[in-house]
Amino acid sequence: MLTGKQKNTVQFLSAGDILVFPSRTESFGKAVVEAMACQLPIVANDIPTVREILGNEERGFIYKYDDVQDMVAKLSHCLENFEACKAVANENVRYVEENFTLKRMTDAFEAIFGELALENN
Repeated sequence: MLTGKQKNTVQFLSAGDILVFPSRTESFGKAVVEAMACQLPIVANDIPTVREILGNEERGFIYKYDDVQDMVAKLSHCLENFEACKAVANENVRYVEENFTLKRMTDAFEAIFGELALENN
């Protein structure tokens, strides 16, 4: 479903069952993280940011880059094993809280900038 820009992301995502993320390029993967926070199983294109967020398919399914047949296979697997996929999705909330809260990300940026400052002195 293509709905255009949504103002209430949590309400919008929570109405769904699975996030299929076919993006070919993504600088961060915010939609994937938001879907994880909403406890949605994820089927996503194999791009670097998605691979980093989902790990080695520990937190969702990654299909071969631009391979529609592999996407359908991963989505079918997710649908056929929905309860198991939903259990993983429910655990993803903890991963988001541990890695993507404003405080966690700010602390990580401060640490990086601190290291860079020390290297340049």
